[in-house]
Amino acid sequence: MKLISLLTLSVIFTSSWVNAQRQWGDLRYGELRRVESKYDPIHRSTPLARRIGVMVFSGLVSFDKDHNRIPQLTSLTKAELQSYQPINDVVYIFPLRTDILWHDDEVFDAYDVLFTYLAMKNDLKKKESVDFIASVEVIDSFTIQFTLAKPILNAFGKLSFQIIPHHLFVPNEAEIRPDNPECQVPPNHTFVQGPIGTGPYRFDPYAPPSDEVHLLVNPNYPILEDGRNRAWIDKVIMRPFSDDRAQANSVAFGGVDLVVELPATLVDSVIQDAEAAGRYLWRERYQSMSYYFFALNHDHPFLGGEENQLTRQAIHYATNRAEWLNRIENDSGILISGPFPHDSPYADSSVDPYPYEVDKARNLLAQAGFADTDEDGTLDKDGKPFTLTLKQMAGRQKEAQICEAFIADLQQIGIQVNSNALTSEEEWKQQIYYKHDFDVVLDSWAFSIGATLYPLLHSSQSFPGGKNYISYNNLVVDITLDLFKEETDPAALQNLGRELHRMLRQESPYIFLWTPLRIAVGDIKIRNVQIHPDVFFNYITEWWLQ
Repeated sequence: MKLISLLTLSVIFTSSWVNAQRQWGDLRYGELRRVESKYDPIHRSTPLARRIGVMVFSGLVSFDKDHNRIPQLTSLTKAELQSYQPINDVVYIFPLRTDILWHDDEVFDAYDVLFTYLAMKNDLKKKESVDFIASVEVIDSFTIQFTLAKPILNAFGKLSFQIIPHHLFVPNEAEIRPDNPECQVPPNHTFVQGPIGTGPYRFDPYAPPSDEVHLLVNPNYPILEDGRNRAWIDKVIMRPFSDDRAQANSVAFGGVDLVVELPATLVDSVIQDAEAAGRYLWRERYQSMSYYFFALNHDHPFLGGEENQLTRQAIHYATNRAEWLNRIENDSGILISGPFPHDSPYADSSVDPYPYEVDKARNLLAQAGFADTDEDGTLDKDGKPFTLTLKQMAGRQKEAQICEAFIADLQQIGIQVNSNALTSEEEWKQQIYYKHDFDVVLDSWAFSIGATLYPLLHSSQSFPGGKNYISYNNLVVDITLDLFKEETDPAALQNLGRELHRMLRQESPYIFLWTPLRIAVGDIKIRNVQIHPDVFFNYITEWWLQ
């Protein structure tokens, strides 16, 4: 399911260069980083890791900037993929390329595809991604067959998952079978931190230990349409930064060549600083296939369940999200009214975002039974004050501003919010995703092709480490999500999606904010840049340096 159209923006400075003018070289890029140590397709959980992953791994198929299916590990041609018809609407047979090597020079084959499916199926968090598949069968070493449980829409999107090498885990092909529990990727395996793929770049095994990620060009990458066997750029170095200002200064003065995102409030000054130093930068806005929200812990006695729906709506009315967007993002974003971004086919355009109405918020809280009985400025109910703890990541200028605005707006209606900054990704994962130890957090969801709301809001997905970490539980929503997951008729699916959008706007499991329009900033020496709204580097094989 595609929640935001793949709006791919290009920075193409001229069309007259020939290959001889294209230069090799290294690309250093920066981004904000929560401490990351998992880059494999099974265990990674951050946008940073997905951006690394698209350079390291390949799938059977991918999609170009016009949403057309294109081959990666399958030997089917682009034309054959576009016209492909499954047998009986459920059987997909993929012949595989015979010239693909893993980064350690082992041969890629059908058993790698089978192992990847089984590893996903055996992982608690990933199995939902492949439960539409009834079986996977190796026809021969270079032919794989998928049989779906039933016909589905966008099967190619769901079958585009990145492939993992079986020889690192279950070398014996005869042991790659559904009843073998060893068909998995253990979270402590060295592959998780330094994976081996078939993509255009590979982890540099000789890079010095640091927080940076060093990727070397794969010299044996025969997938490119123009006959090249490698990408233009020799080396990609990801350099992490603790805050927006630090990465802004780095791109301005040459510490890095590119940053994947800068706050709109910093972009003009960065470009001016660079020009003053004799360095010239471009900027590019791109859709993010994501949205920001405040997650409410539904285990909190004042936030969860049908009995607190008015309270959640009151928080929506009390937050001046349009003003935040203007002041913090320079209007570089679009307010959303529910769980689908504004231009998703499943978003109901007749439903507006909650307006800013403080009086209405106060009235709803009064209807919900809150009052300031002791006149200390904080509402209370049943003898308990309405106080919340908001957890956020430290060092994020924009996120800190959003949280400050949220705290101020809730204070004016009598809800006291205390902030607690977390300093590492591991701390965040443990407290938020596993222990659910929070009242409110600022978070964002990024949606890829084939993504659904099911893992985010279905009650079955609220286990430790699951994406429904807010412990949301609504039977009607569960039933509708089940129907949405199973529907194959496009018109019926759209109707169900819009019903979900309306229902969840009313339910307000999150405080919905906006889809950001992100801004990348880079050195003008980086040419032919096309930015993918989700994984950013999807088209890096076409970039070059000048």
